[in-house]
Amino acid sequence: MGRATGNTRLRSEGRADQIKGNTKQAGAKLKDAFKH
Repeated sequence: MGRATGNTRLRSEGRADQIKGNTKQAGAKLKDAFKH
């Protein structure tokens, strides 16, 4: 979205959200690994 509008702040926020999502996923995978 940010890239289409040329808004670098939006683009940065999008990247930060992506990183947060990836971190959350990694945490969930780790938790799963310990459960099994």
